[in-house]
This record gives sequence, structure tokens and C-alpha cells, in this order.
Amino acid sequence: MNFPLNEGAAAPVSVVIDGVEGFRQLLGRTLGPSRAMEITQERIETFCRAVDNFEWTHWDEARCQQSRFGTTIAPAAFIQAIFPYQWHSLAELRGFKSAVIAGSDRFRLLTPLRKGSVLHLLATVAAIEDRGKDAAVFLDLQWEIPGGGPAAVARYVLRLTTAGISAD
Repeated sequence: MNFPLNEGAAAPVSVVIDGVEGFRQLLGRTLGPSRAMEITQERIETFCRAVDNFEWTHWDEARCQQSRFGTTIAPAAFIQAIFPYQWHSLAELRGFKSAVIAGSDRFRLLTPLRKGSVLHLLATVAAIEDRGKDAAVFLDLQWEIPGGGPAAVARYVLRLTTAGISAD
């Protein structure tokens, strides 16, 4: 797969999902790859400051060069935090009053997130549960490092509300 680095650019959305029916049409389909995100030292430090994480593996570049990582690494939670950035380059949602990330059923980091790595997101619509006028959409996610394979996998739950949407 070719993964162009288009960070900062307004990447075209790969699909417009119109209502719950739009998700049904995508059931089992994989969207992506998303727009790229490079893991820079600045991003690692900004994230770590925000969550008061001062572990040396994220800050001490000289010490990390001597470690098994060879460079600083981002915390595992970093990859979860960039989901919205990458998801919005894959899909535009229409026909919902609200769409929120309700959580994850699982998350697993498969490799350290080394400074300088570039990540892309692939998202598969795995399941849909109707909940009255609402729905829960389960997305199987895989973050990939081009040429390096999968970096993490997860199952996220999107909670979609359609109540109050007019047919206009």
C-alpha cells in the first residue's frame, strides 16, 4: 500500500456516511488509509505535558538512544488520542444529531511508537446495534506504520443519535 504523507493538508474524505443506513452499506468494508500523522518529539512532549507523564522514555533522547527503543517513544494512549484526527480524514458523517466516541472494547499496542514514525489508520465497520432512534457502530481499527506493519489495534464504539433530525 502507498501511504503519501499529507499531514496538515485538507485530505479528501474517502467516504460520506449518510445516517445509520450509510453505515449498514459499509458493514465489513475497510476504510483507509487515513491522512498521515508523524510522531514528532514536539507531539510526544505536548501530549505528555497534558497528562503529566514525565517518564524518561518520552523525554530523555540521549538515554533513549542507548535503550532498546533507539529513540524516544510516545505513550500508548497517544495513539488513541489521535483517532479523531485520522477518522475525520476517512469519513464525513451526515444525518446525525450527534456522534460521539462511546469508548473502546479493546486496545492493544503492538510495537513502540518511536519518534519519527508515521501512522495511518484503517477502519472496518464491524457491527451495528440499533438502539431505538440511536445506534452503536463498532469499528475495528488498525494503525499502521508504512513499511513497518501494524502498530496498534482496537475496537471503538461510536454512539450515533438521530433523534430530532428532520427529513428536510
